[in-house]
Amino acid sequence: MEPMTSFKVSLKLLSFVLLCTLILPACAYDSDDDNYVDVPKPSEQFQIGIDLAGVDPDQVIYLYSSGYFYYSLDTRGKEILDQKFFLDGRDISSGINNGSVYINGGPLDGKEHELKMIVGFKTGTGSLAELAGYEMYVGEYTFKLKFIDSSNNSAVLNVRQTVDANNNLKLVWDRPQGFDVVSYEIYSNEYTPHLLATITDPDQTWFVDQSYVYGYKSYQIAARLRNSQQVKITTYYTVSYSSIEAGHIQGDRINRNSLRTQITNTNPYPCKYVVEYGYENKIVEADRSGEIILPGGDFPSWISFHLYLLPLTADVSEYKSYPYVYGSLSDRMLEAHISLAADLHGNRLVGMDFRNYYQYDVSTALPTFSKAHNLTLHTGCIMKASNTGYVAVSDSRNILYIYKDNTFNNLLFQIQTQGLFFCLTDNNLLFVQTNDGFDVYNILTGNQVGSQQLISSPDEVYNQGLVVRISSDARYLYVLRKNYYTSEKQLELYEVNPDYSLKLLRTESDAKISAISFHPVNPRKAVIEYSDIRFSLVDVETGARTTVAGYFQNIDPFTGAVLYKAADYISGNYEVKVLDNSGTKEIWRMKLANINPFADTRLYNNLLMFNGYVMNLTK
Repeated sequence: MEPMTSFKVSLKLLSFVLLCTLILPACAYDSDDDNYVDVPKPSEQFQIGIDLAGVDPDQVIYLYSSGYFYYSLDTRGKEILDQKFFLDGRDISSGINNGSVYINGGPLDGKEHELKMIVGFKTGTGSLAELAGYEMYVGEYTFKLKFIDSSNNSAVLNVRQTVDANNNLKLVWDRPQGFDVVSYEIYSNEYTPHLLATITDPDQTWFVDQSYVYGYKSYQIAARLRNSQQVKITTYYTVSYSSIEAGHIQGDRINRNSLRTQITNTNPYPCKYVVEYGYENKIVEADRSGEIILPGGDFPSWISFHLYLLPLTADVSEYKSYPYVYGSLSDRMLEAHISLAADLHGNRLVGMDFRNYYQYDVSTALPTFSKAHNLTLHTGCIMKASNTGYVAVSDSRNILYIYKDNTFNNLLFQIQTQGLFFCLTDNNLLFVQTNDGFDVYNILTGNQVGSQQLISSPDEVYNQGLVVRISSDARYLYVLRKNYYTSEKQLELYEVNPDYSLKLLRTESDAKISAISFHPVNPRKAVIEYSDIRFSLVDVETGARTTVAGYFQNIDPFTGAVLYKAADYISGNYEVKVLDNSGTKEIWRMKLANINPFADTRLYNNLLMFNGYVMNLTK
């Protein structure tokens, strides 16, 4: 402790005669030599020590605008009779309490202010005047004070954040002007502030926190001032950071049993990752690259997890003490969840949802283009593309829109349909099935160029159902007739003449026929589906066929591979299989997740689509 500072006190002596006069104005007092004691006059001055806990009272003292001023006195054995404090002449003595005085509302004007201290001590003479309190030593000292705000000094320090050469969080502030700074203290501003560092160089106005990587964190920065009673210029700073959200955690299936997630963390701070997942709270670690591999179930699968962000030097076993975000990883879902079609001309996929058209890269199924539409759609609306690049879209009112290309900028024409099958052929025709036959339109002109009635009388429309399909070159036509009353079915194959009249080539009667479709690219091949869980790949010209047990799904228009569900799929096997383009050799099979047994499965350029999800089989 530094030595006490002394100040002088002077004697203030009130006579005994005056005392008697004030108290006993009506009494007479007869003194004689026997009752008289000659008390020598004490010294006019003596030294009293004052201690301000190391603060130099001769210099400007810094105090909070509202707080305690602490002091202690060495009275050299003298008893204190009274103390008074005045701030700029205002009596604040009511705040005196056991070695301190509370100052309330000190001016925050940056100017010096006067604190005057007046203390009275007993003289120790033993005189009646002293005993009556009219004789005492009186000491006076004046302090110079400057007040600072204890609650908000953000403008003084002006804290801001940046990064150091290693991308660690770096807090920078200004050195307070007009103050003699001794040191800086940096605290983690938690429920109980935790001291992170003390900087003794007043010119070092920065602090690097290598432990910060993500999330909410608040700091308290205090500039300790010289010649103050623990007074600091203090401010608080909360880190600004970018939240990691669902869009920053992208997943992809890399094989049958594994899902990979790539975390996009836009915050620059070096970190490593720990993922906790599953009922058993299993963990997977990842370095700062943010790539994490998790075990995946049957396609499509979904995993929820907690993603913890740790400093590079952190002990992984303590991962739960660090910030985390909630995430989930699944096989990717397509945006176009209403309808998807192959655009062989543009070597891409096209599709739509309730608000937008989409184009997709045919190798990755990642969207490359989207455009808002103003159509009113339901989940049964369909989009189709021709092998020559034209696109057709149906809406909820059964209006069919024909576009020049898949940018959807050039509407060629639109027609009202009966909501039945339609397709675009390779020779720029629009084929539309009707209740009793079909109509044909020229895509380039929008003109109807042909029509055929396949049911001769109006009564047969109510008795008979039609399924009409045309080959991609518009040369062959299949008609499947079903009698609603007898359940009899007849399949008819026709050759289409230039005037759209029909030449019957072959018929097949089988009550178990359920559907018919042409190969999307090869006009000489077709698929006949049967209700007893089988389908046949048919050569249209020769009638030769290969029959497979299972539920036909589609022929990949890019590769010709045949996708189908196993015959016991509905019973719980949930396995899908792929045949080569000859339809004779199995080249792939996989079990699907039991999320919707009746959902269609499609294959486009080895991209498997199921219930809105997509998986690349080439991986």
